[in-house]
Formats: sequence, C-alpha cells, structure tokens
Amino acid sequence: MNAAKEIVPSKFIQTYGIVLLVIGACCIMLPLFASVLIEWVISGTLIASGILFGVTGIHSRRWGSAIMLVLEALLFLCAGVYVLFNPLKAASFMMLVLAGFFLVGGLFRIMASMQMRYAVRGWYWMLISGIASVILGGLIWGMWPISSDVLFGTLFGINVIFAGWSMIRMGATVQQLTR
Repeated sequence: MNAAKEIVPSKFIQTYGIVLLVIGACCIMLPLFASVLIEWVISGTLIASGILFGVTGIHSRRWGSAIMLVLEALLFLCAGVYVLFNPLKAASFMMLVLAGFFLVGGLFRIMASMQMRYAVRGWYWMLISGIASVILGGLIWGMWPISSDVLFGTLFGINVIFAGWSMIRMGATVQQLTR
C-alpha cells in the first residue's frame, strides 16, 4: 500500500471535506439564500464572460470573426443580466441543469470508486457519495418544477455534504495507510 503515500496529503483531503460540510450545512439552513447566491455567481460568470468575449471580438476584427464574437458576448451579457435580476426564475431552469450535474457527477464518482476499490480501503465512501448524488439528481428531475427556488439550494447543500463526508473518510483512510 505504498501507493497511498503518493496521493494528495490526507490533511488536505480532510480539510477540504470539512469546508464542504460547512458550505453544505449553510445551503440547507438557508436554502433560498443559497439558491439566489448560486444564481448570482452564475450571473457574474456570464457577465464576465460576455465582457471578455466582447473585448476579444473588438480586437479580432482582422480575423473576420468579430461579429460572431460580439454577438456571443451580447448573448452572455443578456443571460447574465437576466439571471442577476431574476434569480428565482433562473433557479427553476437551473434545477434541470443541477439534476444533470448530479446524475453525471454521481456516475463519475461511482466509476472513480470502482477504480479505487483495490487501491484504497475506504473506496466505498466515494461509492456512497456517488449513489447519493445520482438519487438526488433523479429526485430533482422527478420533482421539477415544484419548489425550485428552495429545493435548488437544499439539494445542492445535501450533495455538497455527501461530497464533504466522503472526502473526510477518504482522508482518514489515506492517513491510516500512510502510517
């Protein structure tokens, strides 16, 4: 089991897990706030991307792609401004995006746990986290659009808690293996 010494340090993994637990708990305690905050982060990302595309478009006149880049910039800017001023409406749509994120991310975690099962003793924590993510994704998909505004933040928080717990357990396992 000397391969465990080459993995990311266990204290880092556990600290990351604790941070995720705190973030997840905050999302569950304040689900509407979490939903709006997540949407504002997405809005800021869209607006920043729109500005960058616009600047690139203006500077790329010689490439012949300026019009397309400026149009894309306007698309990003419009979407960002819409989300900024209508975060709860955007949360309804984002519920479907989140469902896909949880389903695909959960499948990735499940596959990663299967690849780790012979190398790491605590691999099943990653498996449990992946299964929980897939279940949450299915719940979101099945319950959409009911209670999208509050459910978005709550389910995001639950997923983050499961991810955090799996990191803490994986870190503890790595720590035991490196002793």
